[in-house]
Amino acid sequence: MHGMEQYARLGLISREEALKKQIKRSALDFRLVDGSLIPMYRGIYRFRGAPESWKTRALGLTMYAGKGSAISHQSAAYLHGLDGFDEEPSTQDLLLPARLKSSPPGARIHRTREDFQIFNVDDLIPTTSVARTLVDLAAVVSPLELETALNSARRGRPTMGRWLKHTIAKLKRTNWRGVDLLNEMVERMLSNRLDSAFEVEVARKLQEARLPPFQTQFVVRDRLGNYIMRVDFCWKDHLVVLHVDGYAFHSSERAMARDARQRSQLSLLGWTQITVMPKTIADGQWLEQLREALSRPGRAGSPSAACPRAR
Repeated sequence: MHGMEQYARLGLISREEALKKQIKRSALDFRLVDGSLIPMYRGIYRFRGAPESWKTRALGLTMYAGKGSAISHQSAAYLHGLDGFDEEPSTQDLLLPARLKSSPPGARIHRTREDFQIFNVDDLIPTTSVARTLVDLAAVVSPLELETALNSARRGRPTMGRWLKHTIAKLKRTNWRGVDLLNEMVERMLSNRLDSAFEVEVARKLQEARLPPFQTQFVVRDRLGNYIMRVDFCWKDHLVVLHVDGYAFHSSERAMARDARQRSQLSLLGWTQITVMPKTIADGQWLEQLREALSRPGRAGSPSAACPRAR
């Protein structure tokens, strides 16, 4: 690799970068004439042969906007791989500090006076941090989409709750749309552990139905303290569990055999077990079954009951 190619990122280079590297203007202009360089935005070029993609366009936007700009909102959620944002957004979001006056064509521009952290996705694309991305999403997506993204962020980042609270506390505006809701979700996240987007949806249904408080990811043991299984949702005073059999449930025969064995043990120990699946969540029968089971007197102290405890 020689010449200006060595300075390229994803096959992109800016005119300013090339000139700073002492590339002659005549050499730069010649490559534009012969098609070796293809203009993407004003002063931003792509080398012929370098594939154009969603990521190259995102990087080109930040190069055009200037240092301190970052891909944000739904576009940042996509780059961070948050649940619910699996597809390339049709419009790319760009967050600009107030000092930057540029407006790259084709982008959805957001401006802010607040400082924000930038994370370079793939060590290349300036993107708002996960915490700032969630704050921005709070203003533009539905509560379910926000909570789904929040819980997927938490799964890979154990300190996400504290990080988010710190980020929110630094905001200068007190009327930031969606932040109160995000705060509530963070508090719930710190007390509950949800491992999939479907579990987030189930938890919301439980809260909307005003059922008694539940525990998540609860470890059930027998009287001797032997591990039985970890259940998705639990009301231990009533010996009631809710199994959430999501889209990837029973992915192998070994998993089917293990789950059947563990659930049989729960039945022998006196637990009431109710199951909800993506195909059954809408009919509401599982909620009625739960309501009936939880209306019975607590049985945790009965002689035949297990002695569950959280790990």
